Amino acid sequence: MRCRLIKLASLLSLAAGLSLVFSLAVANAYASEKLDRFSPEGFTLSYLAADGVICRAIVFIPKGEGPHPVIVALHGGGRTSGAIGVFRRYAGAFAPLNYAVIAPDYRTGWFGCGELEDMLGTIDFIDEHVRLDRDRIILVGESHGAYVAALTATRERVLAVIGTGGYYDIEKYLMNDLKNARNRRKRELYRLTEKELGSLTEGSEILRWRSPALNADLITAHVLLFHGRGDGEVPCRYSQDFADALLAAGKEVDYYVIKDKKHGLDIAGDETAEYLAGFLEKLDLPAPTPVHDDRE
Repeated sequence: MRCRLIKLASLLSLAAGLSLVFSLAVANAYASEKLDRFSPEGFTLSYLAADGVICRAIVFIPKGEGPHPVIVALHGGGRTSGAIGVFRRYAGAFAPLNYAVIAPDYRTGWFGCGELEDMLGTIDFIDEHVRLDRDRIILVGESHGAYVAALTATRERVLAVIGTGGYYDIEKYLMNDLKNARNRRKRELYRLTEKELGSLTEGSEILRWRSPALNADLITAHVLLFHGRGDGEVPCRYSQDFADALLAAGKEVDYYVIKDKKHGLDIAGDETAEYLAGFLEKLDLPAPTPVHDDRE
């Protein structure tokens, strides 16, 4: 099932792409103040999403013939720096290890519409590029990006998914955390989602289709999940439930709750680097060394 793209979404996608280009210098300066690690310059690239809409991304491809393993870095829904910020974080950690890094400026909206179309287009781009390794794609996502990474893995074959602070059961997230939330922004997101998708009811097929935790049997990727114990934005139970669903389906998953951390997690930071290294070593891939970062 594919979502019909309305004209407004196309205009928003175009505006987001233009914003991506014009804000690059400012965001790079901001990110370089935050990160004490090598940070290569990426270039902006356009390719077609699965529904024919233009998707823009920031890309770094190492020199040499390859094919290179690929980190697809997916920003969270609320980050002002978007694709630029997440590119700077993960390119800084993985580019020195000869990974290619792609940070799509994917559409965010109604839980699995434009986001999935953009990701399917990203996978097609990797598949057609001779210097990128289709068999070594690692999707790394934060918050909403973690959800998008997991959802993509229910539709496409990828080597691994690494998610931090994600929600993976959209039915529960909408009904339990958005519908009657005290936070006005969350209530508005529920209202807009219901307006776009129609009446939202428990057990509806439209929500099941969008929930990775309810489609765990379709995932072939190795999965690594992190969640901050003090996360007040997305409760830890979403990662726990997703991990349980994967195990019940006979899949491979590693799940770690990081104490004293909230919604923001750096997978190459001091608290998580050891777990990340072990996970990547199992896949016969190089891992970044720990980098101290005091951000939340």
